[in-house]
Amino acid sequence: MRPVRLLIALLAVLLMATMAPAMAAPAPTITVDPTITSRSAYRVIGVPVSAANLTGTSADLLLDGELVRSLPVAGDGTITLDHVTFPTITRGQHTLGLRQGGAVVASAAITVAFDPFEVVPRPIWITAEKLRDEGVVLSGQNLGVRTNFIAQVASVRREAQSDVNGRLEFTIRTEDELLAPGLYPAGVFEQPGNDPNRLSYRNLRVTVLDAVTRDRGTVVEGSGFAPESEVQLLVGGQVQGSAVPNSDGVVRIDAPVTATVDVTLRGPSGEVTRSLSLTRRADLTAEPTPAEVAEAARIIQAAQDLQATSQTLKERVEEVAQTSGASSSTAPVPVILPNGLIQDEIRAVESIYGTYPGATTTQTAGGTLSINAGGLQSQMSSQVDRENARIRELLARTQSGSTPDLDALLAEIAEAMRNTEAAQKAVIRSSTPELIPGALSANGVATVPVPSSFRGLHQVAVVDLATGIVTVSQQFQVATPADGTLPNTGSDVGPAWIAAGALAAAAGAVLLVSGRRRRYS
Repeated sequence: MRPVRLLIALLAVLLMATMAPAMAAPAPTITVDPTITSRSAYRVIGVPVSAANLTGTSADLLLDGELVRSLPVAGDGTITLDHVTFPTITRGQHTLGLRQGGAVVASAAITVAFDPFEVVPRPIWITAEKLRDEGVVLSGQNLGVRTNFIAQVASVRREAQSDVNGRLEFTIRTEDELLAPGLYPAGVFEQPGNDPNRLSYRNLRVTVLDAVTRDRGTVVEGSGFAPESEVQLLVGGQVQGSAVPNSDGVVRIDAPVTATVDVTLRGPSGEVTRSLSLTRRADLTAEPTPAEVAEAARIIQAAQDLQATSQTLKERVEEVAQTSGASSSTAPVPVILPNGLIQDEIRAVESIYGTYPGATTTQTAGGTLSINAGGLQSQMSSQVDRENARIRELLARTQSGSTPDLDALLAEIAEAMRNTEAAQKAVIRSSTPELIPGALSANGVATVPVPSSFRGLHQVAVVDLATGIVTVSQQFQVATPADGTLPNTGSDVGPAWIAAGALAAAAGAVLLVSGRRRRYS
């Protein structure tokens, strides 16, 4: 029996020796404690993560199979981290994993629960004007009975308190402050409200709203609206359609009418109104001709030129008008203008709307020129209104776009032409150039002295002080004396230019300095 017992003992020793290596290498593990916690803990505060029984010097931490970051492995095969955050994690079930050598060696299930301290701003996208005037609502629950907090949007802080049910509905405005577009923290803090005591916040987007037409005017496209929030399209105060913006804040709604109308897009973020030329798809006509496309491009170019010239003209004339207005003198006052500025502006206006009304008149040197500026401006106003409607339809038809800047400029020109208040106009003898104080009477008659030294072709312009738009352009011819005296434009010019001017005057032409998209300063 002893040999049998000895054999059994020997077999047992061999079996234990065979199993020993497997028992010495336990499987890697990953642990999250606790496995169920709030989204704020995972996203902001951080959760402890540990691992054991690893080999090598590093391991990849995975969230649902996607890399979070690479972690160092200690010499004893462990990982110990007190605070690991997952900024994009969502509520629900997820899986954390560790990857080494291309394979997942350990995993653990976690649950992201409802955050009892989450306070959400409504709306999450908002215009600076609406944030100032109406504010956002910070909404939360399970905050404790009548707990005091500091509510904050950007740098604005206000005291707030939850109700008897632990709910918070608090409206906060920026009041006198208009924030620049961008992301700002919005949420609540434990008093006294410094960052380490933050309970919950979200990034509030201060947005800029806009509305344009697309697809030949058949679609109204809005931008800057909060995603997943209904945006309504209104015409004449009536809702004509609605849609939900995409993740970029862009919403598209079919045009409900064929007309140039004021269109409002309204959503939780705010509202924007633009005058747009719309075309229902059912009314869509054939493709635009090359001539129409070229004309639209020419009008847009002229509008860009006009924006540059009118701004400079407004600033220069306004300065002189204010100075001369303080004096009882009616003597002409020099206006320092870039060479050819007024002529460039007149060309830009006429390129958009056609020639200014009023034929060239003849005037005697040393006399007085009388112009029915009010009547000429009224004719030009009708011309502008008629052409604006055509231009908007042309831009919509050629898909050139009805941009807010261009729409605003067309409306500004129309308003300047309608404004007949003499006190808001300036009369310039533009060939000198000089401002003539008190030249425009209340009934719209402009009286302009013609110096005895004037010869040849000259020009008078009426400028709207609010916009710098030339509303009246009147040319007048001063006869050249029999003695052959050269034309005098009132400017100091060199001999070469004088000779050129004499030739031009003899041919009945006008010398104008022109330029495309000139920058005036």
